[in-house]
Amino acid sequence: MHAMRDLPGWAARLRAERRERLWTQRDMARQLAEAADAHNRLPERESLIGMIKDWEAGRHQPKDPYRVLYSKAFGIEEAELFGEPQTPVGRSPAEILNALLRQPDPLRPATGSRRRRLGQSTIENLTARVHGVRLADDVIAGKDLIRPAFRELDAAVRAYRQSTYTEAVGRALLSIIGETAQIAGWVASDAGEHQKAAHTYRLGIRAAHEAGDRTLESNLIGSLAYQVANVGDPHEATELARTAVEVAGPSARDESSIFKMATRVRQHYIDMRPNWFNKNRRRIFQMLIHGLFRLEIGEEVS
Repeated sequence: MHAMRDLPGWAARLRAERRERLWTQRDMARQLAEAADAHNRLPERESLIGMIKDWEAGRHQPKDPYRVLYSKAFGIEEAELFGEPQTPVGRSPAEILNALLRQPDPLRPATGSRRRRLGQSTIENLTARVHGVRLADDVIAGKDLIRPAFRELDAAVRAYRQSTYTEAVGRALLSIIGETAQIAGWVASDAGEHQKAAHTYRLGIRAAHEAGDRTLESNLIGSLAYQVANVGDPHEATELARTAVEVAGPSARDESSIFKMATRVRQHYIDMRPNWFNKNRRRIFQMLIHGLFRLEIGEEVS
């Protein structure tokens, strides 16, 4: 279990507006410098980046001239950017995550069944089988892979619910369930079974959350964000993408391919650029499913 700290409204808006534009914090520093005139003497770039980090973390609020510079850079009135909103705008990442986890628990232990003891050999076997399904996804159409993918997912869930094991083996089983759910969810989504895919992603999110695997949990939320963008609700997709970034933690947030790709999908979806969307659809999801966090925000998708 982990909690996400609530930010002041102005800090969340500064971070959200920057991310909506796909700017890194270094990009933000450059934008502020370009918005300044001859009367504004700004600190060195690295110092300014450190100040931006502090502002976005809510440690202290920008003072003049930075409030004015932010307003110019974003094209938003200063009062709107730094004032307290009269009504909440959307749901916070913590609220989104709670909603995802507020489902009947499909991982509760089964009752009335004889339990066998599982060890490391079972984990190795299940891991190899998941890898096999992932490889098959590269060459077999989604509709043909649905049955074997969900068979492996059911096997992993049964093993978790109907067996006994050490705490370490239990966490490993939960991670395997999460990884298998991500593949099975993609297979179902690719075959047009979006409701089944969404249910499967939520199962995986719960498993990864209980395992304490934040990277996997973030990837699964990002996968769900991608599907939601694909089937027509860019606002919800954005909320999910931000939640994925928040769950990933501070070390991955600005480099997160989940945020980058889900936000880019959303923007191109809104702009009605189906050629770009269709061309990159497969690669986008492969980035999500394999958790490639090391891409730079400014890198173009070819």
